[in-house]
Amino acid sequence: MAGYVNLGGFVSFDWPTSTSSATFASTPSPTPVATPTPAPVATPTPTPTAAATPAPLPAVPAFYVSVNGNDSSGNGTAADPFATLARAQEAMEDSSIHTTYVEGGTYNLTSALNLTSADDGMAFIAAPGQTPVLNGGAAGLTNLITLNGADNVTLQGLTFDNTGSGYADGAVALNNSAGDQIIANDFNNNDTGIYLYQSNNNLVSGNEIDNTVFWGIDVTNGSSNNTIDSNKISGTTLQGTGGGSAAIMFVNGGSNNAVTHNAISDTAGTAIGMVTWFPTSSSDYDTGDTIAYNSIINADSATGGFTTEGSSEDDGAIQIGNTVGNNQNININNNYIDILTDPANPTNGSFMLDVGIYLDDFASGFTVTNNIVQGGNLGFLIHGANDTLTNNVFDIGTSAGSNAGFFQYENTNFDGSPAPVGQTNDTASGNIIYSTANGTENAWAIAGVTANISGNLYYNTNGQPINTSGDSNPSTGNPQFANPSGGDFSLGSGSAASSIGFQNIDQSNIGLAAKTATFW
Repeated sequence: MAGYVNLGGFVSFDWPTSTSSATFASTPSPTPVATPTPAPVATPTPTPTAAATPAPLPAVPAFYVSVNGNDSSGNGTAADPFATLARAQEAMEDSSIHTTYVEGGTYNLTSALNLTSADDGMAFIAAPGQTPVLNGGAAGLTNLITLNGADNVTLQGLTFDNTGSGYADGAVALNNSAGDQIIANDFNNNDTGIYLYQSNNNLVSGNEIDNTVFWGIDVTNGSSNNTIDSNKISGTTLQGTGGGSAAIMFVNGGSNNAVTHNAISDTAGTAIGMVTWFPTSSSDYDTGDTIAYNSIINADSATGGFTTEGSSEDDGAIQIGNTVGNNQNININNNYIDILTDPANPTNGSFMLDVGIYLDDFASGFTVTNNIVQGGNLGFLIHGANDTLTNNVFDIGTSAGSNAGFFQYENTNFDGSPAPVGQTNDTASGNIIYSTANGTENAWAIAGVTANISGNLYYNTNGQPINTSGDSNPSTGNPQFANPSGGDFSLGSGSAASSIGFQNIDQSNIGLAAKTATFW
């Protein structure tokens, strides 16, 4: 596990990275550490970063908290710190000083720190070069820090460990809070890492989230205009049986949220989910959102997604659901997806759907462009209307049973009510369907709908045929990918992709982006 690093620049593991920037709370920088050389996209195994050299104490007026401090006799200075975050909170509420530096060590919390509107603009930041750990395991806590109507709060460089089961909750939980920055923190062994409920205009970035039970980040109930950017999330598992986990999940999440540049690996189920399920008001609709430049490796590794674990699986690396059926105007672009394929369950013979991009439950009005999907048994599956897929790569692999895409009609909703939308006007054009199978593969599966499929490029590395039935104007030829087995799908000289007007997908911007403050 890497320590908190704030270098005024980027500290990398083996993840694919990009070079965009964002503004974070300012903290003086320790001496830079060595940066490992990135490995290929498809094999992102993190390498621990060397410990940072302790930096001098910051010049910003601040209170201090230490495991060796004293709430009764301490005055909150660096020389005489407080012992708890709660005492520092009280001091900041009675002072013009609104920053607390938390020194290294483990803080075994007996109750969650609750921030309210009285704490607007306050910051709890790790002391430079140190790793403070907030632990909830001893007291069986569900939350470690809650923000209830607390705006413009910064939590930076902290470690949040060992919180218990609490559906729709999190180690850090925001409720009706806005403008907060949850940045460069570390989350380990929590039921849910970060939870946003009816909270807007917040930044969740540069965090490392490992081994959550249910959700790494959960955004719900009309939370809008939030940015979930450049977080490294791994090891998300299922909560027992009968439920689906996700690294990042939106449930009736609101509008105009951005999920960008995250590096997600080894999820039991979905990597990024966005579902509008029987919302109580239009503000709960997921609309106008962006899912872009994310790296997803080894998604869907368990035999259970949104259904019972060990039974039938109906799951996608990017999974969308929309029981309302309205046009959502959501963009899914420039993501790299490597999804695992599960065999059929030998016990009950149930189906196993491992889908790269799954527009399920009447998800409509999506634009899907410049994505690369590798693995699984379906590149994409559509149950909605007015969805457009163009300039994507679907590597359908070695299995003769795989398809690039499946357009399927659903006639009823979860509650048995009629389908809310006619599943029409879906388009797939200008995509590359790439196969390494030793037999014939079917590019498309179409059931009960009419889809507009035209002008896609098809290529099998072994010279085997690909059934292009359904495509009104198919092309065949070698796209001349640079190193597809290594995850590099850039086009080489003489690529046949030019025949369909395919534009090269720049993979250099996919994955974690350079930030001023990151934990990874």
